[in-house]
Amino acid sequence: MPLPRFAGCCCDGSGAQPVRNRREKSASLAPYAAKSARIAKLEKVVADQPLSPATSTRTVRLLPSYKGASNSPAVILGGPNTQLADLKIDVSRSAFRTYRVTIDRIDQGRVAILQNLAKDSNGHLNIALNTSALGPGNYQLTLEGITWKGEIEPDAWITIGIAH
Repeated sequence: MPLPRFAGCCCDGSGAQPVRNRREKSASLAPYAAKSARIAKLEKVVADQPLSPATSTRTVRLLPSYKGASNSPAVILGGPNTQLADLKIDVSRSAFRTYRVTIDRIDQGRVAILQNLAKDSNGHLNIALNTSALGPGNYQLTLEGITWKGEIEPDAWITIGIAH
């Protein structure tokens, strides 16, 4: 028995509106194609993760906490223009001469471990970072002293913020 035909219904009974011609069909899919192209472009940018060139250098002197870590940043770096942040961390109070610096993004994960950093004659650890290399958020730097035996001992902490 043949299916009855009603106005506005497909002959298969699904209730879908029939597409009259190819032009109408391609016009109805145009917004989706544009969105798909935009998504593909953003996925490529995320996969490539390009570094922006630093337009300025900012020297920042930081005094770490010897009592424990903090979630609030001591300084916010970056902003709309990419900076080369020259961090001078004052560890003159500490007896250690060499350090391991661990950089963790708060509530996310480990970013870097810098081994065998020596403090300079002023008692500073010098670290230079391109602010576009790190995503926006707060980063905890854990300063661990290295003993003459090569043992690692937690010494000081400092938190920095990165803005884009």
